[in-house]
Amino acid sequence: MAEQNRAAISLIRKYFFSKDVGRYSDDIFFLSQVFHDAFPKRLRKVIFLDVDLKFLSDIRLLHQEFDNFEPENVIGIGPDLQPQYRVDFSKYRSDHPGTSVGSSRPGKQGFNTGVVLFDLDRMRNSSLYNSLLNDTALGILCKKYQFEGYLGHQDFYTLTGMEYPELYYNLDCAWNRQLDVGWKNEVGKELFDKYHQCEGKIHVIHANGDALLKDANMLLKDYPVNLYSVNLESRPLQI
Repeated sequence: MAEQNRAAISLIRKYFFSKDVGRYSDDIFFLSQVFHDAFPKRLRKVIFLDVDLKFLSDIRLLHQEFDNFEPENVIGIGPDLQPQYRVDFSKYRSDHPGTSVGSSRPGKQGFNTGVVLFDLDRMRNSSLYNSLLNDTALGILCKKYQFEGYLGHQDFYTLTGMEYPELYYNLDCAWNRQLDVGWKNEVGKELFDKYHQCEGKIHVIHANGDALLKDANMLLKDYPVNLYSVNLESRPLQI
C-alpha cells in the first residue's frame, strides 16, 4: 500500500516531519489521510487504532459513533490531551491574541490519532477534503498558521481542522483517554490539566508517549471524574 501511495506519503512528510522523532517515522503515520484512495471502494468505513490501547467497552459502541456524524463530517477523531498544539502554534497564537487555535477545549486544542473513525465514502465524495491533499493547499495553511509539524497525519488533521472544523466529528475523549503526562513539567499542572481533563466513563485507555497501561490508575488519580478503579484485566476487545 505504501509504495502505491508514495506521492501522498511524501507530501505529508514534506510538511509534517520537520524533525525525526523516531517512533513516528514509519510510513503508516503519513498514509491514513488517503485511505479512501488506498483501500478498495467496497470498503466503506475503517476504525484506525494504535497498538497501545486497552478497550474497556465493546468496540461495537465505538462503531456506532459513525451514526453521530454531521453531514459535513468525514473523519471522527478525539482531542490531543496535552498542550502539544498550544506550543506548536505558538507563533500564530502570539500574533493572534485570544485565538481558539491551540487553546484548550472548547477551543481547538488539536487531535490525537490513537483512535480514528474514517468514513471512506464521505472522504471520497468530499470535494473540500480532497482539495486539501495537494502541495499548494498545505503550503498555504502552514504559512497562514506558521506551523511546522513533525507528527505526520496527526498534524495534517489538526492543521486542516483549524481551518475547516466541519470536516471532523469530535470523538469524545473517553474513546481515547491518553495517559501521558510528559507536558505537565513543561507548562505547569494548572495549564496542563485544562488540556488533559476528560469527564465521564472511560471506554479506551491509550498508553501514549512514555505512559504504560499498567500505570493507568496511578496516572489518572489526579483527575476526580476518573477516580474509579480501572480494571485492566477485564473487557477484552470484542467484535
